Amino acid sequence: MTAASLAALVVIATAIGIVVAARLLGLSLRRHGGVVAMLIITGMVLVFGIPGVLEEFSNRRISPGESWPWCLLAWIAITTVVLRRRAAAEAVRAAQRELDTRRPAEPAIAKSAEPGPGASPAPKPTPSLRLFICYRRSDSQDVAGRLYDRLSRHFGAEHVFKDVDSVPLGVDFRRFVGDQVGRCDVLLAIIGPGWVGARNAQGRRLDDPRDLVRIELASALKRDIPVVPILVGNASLPEEEALPGELRPLSYRNGTPLRPDPDFHSDVDRLIEGLEAARR
Repeated sequence: MTAASLAALVVIATAIGIVVAARLLGLSLRRHGGVVAMLIITGMVLVFGIPGVLEEFSNRRISPGESWPWCLLAWIAITTVVLRRRAAAEAVRAAQRELDTRRPAEPAIAKSAEPGPGASPAPKPTPSLRLFICYRRSDSQDVAGRLYDRLSRHFGAEHVFKDVDSVPLGVDFRRFVGDQVGRCDVLLAIIGPGWVGARNAQGRRLDDPRDLVRIELASALKRDIPVVPILVGNASLPEEEALPGELRPLSYRNGTPLRPDPDFHSDVDRLIEGLEAARR
């Protein structure tokens, strides 16, 4: 087999490897097909074009058979760097899209009228307990908003967090979200009927280490922050086998149901009582 034939076979195999590597890194060929095609063309130029140029400029002291393996290695190195950077950028964009779809609710705190003679004064917010509400937009956005409003009225809006507003450019979003969760005393995980099985184009969202809900929960569990499952829509606590390894302790956390009206406010009252009791 001639050097040219061997180079052609290696190029074909490497081109197939590029496509496979892109898919393994979670890159959609529909979205990133142009980059993959550019990498394949770059490889062909490197393997078939550069050796001839080197032979010409070296007065035939460097034969194509000697130079094309080095050109192939350069192609593989370039491809590795480009695909990894694309995958990292795609992960940040996916997390940012999830963050952008969570629009923080404005605290609905109405100004109460001045109490009349003999009226009991309004309870003062408890400043020391900091809460983080973890929820999936497609599963429980409305409930998360209502719960945020009630807890804000009781504990103070500055002590209840429902969303990480944005991830600064160039920052590892996993560490950023973990730091936000780490500032809280209790994480409330709202779990609806579609929470475990929620999917996107890549598969089940909980199986993706870059999933924002998974990162929030894993950050709290890793830091031994109390996690309270809030079960909505007749959902039950997830079975241990249905959860990724780092989230399996969630299946043993004592949770509480949060029913729709007319039971919503009484359920929230019980939740607040439980949080206050645990704090004491």
